[in-house]
Amino acid sequence: MTGSEKPLSKTLSELAAEAMLIEQYLIDSGGELNEQVEAWLAEVESKITEKVDSYKWCMDRFQSSARMLKEKADQFYNAAKMLENTSDRLKERIKLVMQQTNRSEIHGDHYVFKLSDSAPKIILSESKLPPKYRYQVTTWEIDKEKVKEDFKAGVEIPGVESQPVKALRVSINRGAK
Repeated sequence: MTGSEKPLSKTLSELAAEAMLIEQYLIDSGGELNEQVEAWLAEVESKITEKVDSYKWCMDRFQSSARMLKEKADQFYNAAKMLENTSDRLKERIKLVMQQTNRSEIHGDHYVFKLSDSAPKIILSESKLPPKYRYQVTTWEIDKEKVKEDFKAGVEIPGVESQPVKALRVSINRGAK
């Protein structure tokens, strides 16, 4: 390493592993604390504190960037949709002019448009259709609120189990120096 290179900092996982090494050392030594161990503990704790603050800064930064990119994505999607709609309207104008002028083809310098027959569009008026063109669809939905309510009340329900969940909460450290 040259004088201008910065030593690589340890990851949060590496710092946690180092803290566990200290813990194991203390267990093995019968809890003996000496100046070297205390200095090691202080250094690891300081680096963990710094790393946690850096992680929070990164989390905030990434969330901000994600929001900005989602907004840009929405703007690009809307622009693309507008251009697609405009293209469709231009196509319909060409078609209308061809129908009004009773032409099956229209030529430009580079492109030719032709009207051709395609499958007819079927338009349904559901209220007017006879019963023979209908069928019933039955679906089963889970009443999640009822399941949750009964489960909390102690009712044993086959297919339902509880799984503990840990949430990570972030707050300002009011005791910070």
